[in-house]
Amino acid sequence: MLPCIAAVAIATFVGTKTMKSNALESNDLLLANIEALTLPENYSKVQERQTSQCTISVGANAKIMLLGGTILKADASGEIKFDGQVICIGTGEVQCKPVECVDLYQAIL
Repeated sequence: MLPCIAAVAIATFVGTKTMKSNALESNDLLLANIEALTLPENYSKVQERQTSQCTISVGANAKIMLLGGTILKADASGEIKFDGQVICIGTGEVQCKPVECVDLYQAIL
């Protein structure tokens, strides 16, 4: 009877250790998944974030309105230039959301 009790005790001890180990691994995986889900999909890890100029061809004397409400008028050649585009380059530890020129203005009719 004593060998049976010892075998059950050993099995219980090993089973408990295994469950604790699996629980810790599951917690780490769960935290990694939660962290990944909190970031929007269009963000990327970058080494460098650059801003650049947008050039919009709209026709002579046409107007656009930037997101902040500023209205810009095209020159005689029909182009409007403004800063605001964001380009994310490389991979690294910093999160960067690229910004396209088309997202920064709307045409005024």
